[in-house]
Amino acid sequence: MAPARTGVAAYSAEVVAGLRSFHEVEVFADEPSARAARVSGPGAAIRSAHDFSWTHRLRPFDLTVFQLGNSSAHDFLWPYLFRFPGLAVLHDAHLQHARAAALLRGGREAEYRAEFKANHPSASPDMAELAIKGFDSHLYYQWPMTTLGVQASRMTAVHSRLSASDLRDASPAAPIDVIRLGHGDRLSPEQSLVKRAMSRRTHGIPEDAVVFGVFGGLT
Repeated sequence: MAPARTGVAAYSAEVVAGLRSFHEVEVFADEPSARAARVSGPGAAIRSAHDFSWTHRLRPFDLTVFQLGNSSAHDFLWPYLFRFPGLAVLHDAHLQHARAAALLRGGREAEYRAEFKANHPSASPDMAELAIKGFDSHLYYQWPMTTLGVQASRMTAVHSRLSASDLRDASPAAPIDVIRLGHGDRLSPEQSLVKRAMSRRTHGIPEDAVVFGVFGGLT
């Protein structure tokens, strides 16, 4: 959430504003973000995650919604995900980088090994040593470290059918759904064809050429 300087924060604000037309919504973030929001003005309406547990105890929320990504910015919510399970909106198909960083920064190698094994019981435990020894290469993507979070949640939502299929393979009993990103305009099949043809003409791309789009950072 704002004032964090990311595009995701802007989208989150739009989603929360839309939901508040139908539901009572409270937003909790890590303490630095909540503190910065208080400085920016009362309209920010972001509370510290430290206030969540006692607030929920006094008047339980109907649903907790977690925004999960492969980022250390979400480290703080990991314990809440398991203690107060709800809807986990998984914005990345892999959490390996974030989970490895969160555990290994503090020298918690044994905990990382245990979490790796719990997420990927069929993988050789030796694979955990790649991260522990600092080999944070493309090999990370072989083990997404999402299973525990998915199985702990009441439901998991992702933004692509392929991601949903992969998660169902790993957790057949877990409720998983696909939701589109909350911005942009929905196009009909006819409108999509027109837009595609227009883009090809604009950039001089032949009709029979295969085109790949990369949106965001190419890493």
